[in-house]
Amino acid sequence: MMLGTVTLASAEDKVAVGVTADVFSKYIWRGQNVVDDWVLQPGASVGYQGLTGSVWGDMDLTGDLVDSGQLTEVDVTLDYSNKVPGL
Repeated sequence: MMLGTVTLASAEDKVAVGVTADVFSKYIWRGQNVVDDWVLQPGASVGYQGLTGSVWGDMDLTGDLVDSGQLTEVDVTLDYSNKVPGL
């Protein structure tokens, strides 16, 4: 279930900003059950002229008060995409 997606783009600067917040009943990664209960997976990205930086996280929403609501995984990515000259 996707809670929300926001994407903003400016025609002049070509800056793109994206924000997501997904809620799932389990966290399955490559066929492995990582968390067997409810999770929140927030993410954000900023892109400019083919360069995009992203942050994604996984938050366990169940368990005791100490562990619940804390990020258990954070992934940071940097991507550059462009056309190959002459193609």
